[in-house]
Amino acid sequence: MPDITIDNRLLLRKTLLTTGVMVGACALLVGTLTLLVSALVGGAVAGPDSDQTAENAPTNARLAIPTAKTSPPAPQQPSMTR
Repeated sequence: MPDITIDNRLLLRKTLLTTGVMVGACALLVGTLTLLVSALVGGAVAGPDSDQTAENAPTNARLAIPTAKTSPPAPQQPSMTR
């Protein structure tokens, strides 16, 4: 094997350059995947169209509970008079 000495500054420069390139590539990859997944998931859970009728009332996507247009009547309190 040839006996080659490497200057410390050159070694540090190559190490920092390689580290920067790897971090940049990872950031680019993760950013691209994030945008792609956000677009796919955003389209999959998009809200209902505005032309829905009353029979097809929109539902709460998290709980799958139909949303009510009016609240139910309050329960009646028992009368305390004799």
